Amino acid sequence: MSCPINVLLVTDQVEDALCIETELADAGFQVSSLRVETARKFLAHLNPPPDLIISGDQLAQFSGAEAFQLLQSLNLEIPFILFADPIGEEQTALAIKQGVDDFVLRQNPSRLGPAVRRALEEHRQRREERQKQEIESEIGERFRLCIEEMPAGLAMFTAVRGADEAVEDFRIVYLNREGRSETRFWGRLTPGALLLESSAEFRRSGLYEAFRRTVETGKPVEREWMVPEQPGMAQAIEAAYDIRVSRMGDGLVVIWRDITEAKRIQQELRRLSVQDALTGLFNRSYFEAEMKRLRSSRLYPISILVAHAGLDRAGGRFRPGDEETLRRVGRLLVSCFRREDVVARLGGDQFAVILPKTGAEAARRVLQRVRDAERCQLLNLSLGMATVEKGEDLAEAFSRAEQDALQDVLTGSQLPAD
Repeated sequence: MSCPINVLLVTDQVEDALCIETELADAGFQVSSLRVETARKFLAHLNPPPDLIISGDQLAQFSGAEAFQLLQSLNLEIPFILFADPIGEEQTALAIKQGVDDFVLRQNPSRLGPAVRRALEEHRQRREERQKQEIESEIGERFRLCIEEMPAGLAMFTAVRGADEAVEDFRIVYLNREGRSETRFWGRLTPGALLLESSAEFRRSGLYEAFRRTVETGKPVEREWMVPEQPGMAQAIEAAYDIRVSRMGDGLVVIWRDITEAKRIQQELRRLSVQDALTGLFNRSYFEAEMKRLRSSRLYPISILVAHAGLDRAGGRFRPGDEETLRRVGRLLVSCFRREDVVARLGGDQFAVILPKTGAEAARRVLQRVRDAERCQLLNLSLGMATVEKGEDLAEAFSRAEQDALQDVLTGSQLPAD
């Protein structure tokens, strides 16, 4: 199959033009040619650019060297072949060195076909490589912009190793815009700084060890990191982050997102799901879930206290001031029990407390402590307590405690109402 080709011939020799066209046709090219003899015409026929330029050495008003220099000045990459008489090895080498694709002697025109084919192929490869580099450069720039402007922090670290080749720290090599603006996560970290020198929290939190294991094993890390508002406080969140860590060479790529607001909302929803809105104690749902959980625990013996505030509701509603009374009962119960005990308001004026690892004798002392406290505060509680050992039913213990509380009302151990 013939290959179509547009050729610009720079020669004032008609015989040379005919020879070139014949040789290219014999080599399998379908030639469309145009012959020029002057620099002005040469420049006029470079737009649109031809596929190939073949130039004689010396023309009456022009030369092949001048034609090639003009082509270079325009930064046009068009295959250029000299077709001329022998001019000596040094001149031929100089022409090739200056960028001419090939040099074909008039005395050996059969070389023209292979020389053209090779020049066209080399230019095609260079053009494709340049296009590939331009595309890669554009992709790289777009990727850099995406990394720089992404709504998550990104940092790159290299491992700092000691004399024994163990990882001792990490040095920051890059932070994107979000990473540079973040101070709660990294502290005041800048390129070139060491991680542990910038934030000792990373060693205390275990993140440093996770980073080090990723470098050593190649296993990525996915975890959440919570920063409490105060040391030792697990309830209030100052900041929360979703962290992804991957190895890159002898270092790390770390991506993190600030999920503080989402975690606060999640924490608040969890709190609302288990907390009584009026007193701030646990609610019935949480109390019953703890009852189920403790059935298979090793926290026996378990005692359960039930308390009623002795409030009468008219039409199912509390009287003015009753809500404050319920809050006072809640505060009293919290003050009388341990941190690990579950203090709950079950609804209405009914309260209950689960006491893990509390036998009958200890339960009686706790019950007395509650009686003393409620009398000091002039509250009107009816109380009941029951204890179960391993294998006994907690629900049954709750029923017994409830019956004791009702019996407490009947026996009149409550204070008289005002």
